[in-house]
Amino acid sequence: MGASTAFVGDFSVSDLLREAAERAITIEHKVLAGTSIETPAMSGMLKAEEVQPGLLMSGYDITYLKDSGLAIEIEPSLLCTVLLDGSTEPLQLQGHSSVAHRPGRIEVLGFGSRQAGERVWFTGQRARAFGITVRPDFLDRFASSVDNDSLSCLKDFLQPGFRRATLPHLARAVEIANEVLDHPYEGKPGKALP
Repeated sequence: MGASTAFVGDFSVSDLLREAAERAITIEHKVLAGTSIETPAMSGMLKAEEVQPGLLMSGYDITYLKDSGLAIEIEPSLLCTVLLDGSTEPLQLQGHSSVAHRPGRIEVLGFGSRQAGERVWFTGQRARAFGITVRPDFLDRFASSVDNDSLSCLKDFLQPGFRRATLPHLARAVEIANEVLDHPYEGKPGKALP
């Protein structure tokens, strides 16, 4: 397995920037007057795990402690996200419509090329969400072991540009996402938890 991250309690934007750098993800703090990246900006839980090379699982249950935001550079990937509870501000993508998230609705976002975007948040706002990111190399590794028709719709999302689909409410998928976020496991196999 790849890199694993778990924050519980208060954490700063600086903590997020360090974790993103370790994964070669480009994010930049949107500095607002009177803010610091070293002071806690959010409280709650954030988990991220590279399950296999090119397959990342992430989730969070966060309350924002101050107004702020992040600018991000999204590499070619397929992103499936679901807002489980609370609210988020829309993801703003350069040259495309913003992506608003509604609780219980799965958003499938296809970034066929590098894409810039940003998201802001406000003091007191709370969001609980789960996501899976699939990079093109993950799909390529399994292309020979599955029927091409099984991968074609996923690969279509990775064509140059940006694609989006909102899936109908899928109760079982939402239930599984909640179960993953509620799972107490926070270590590697064989590692005793304190």
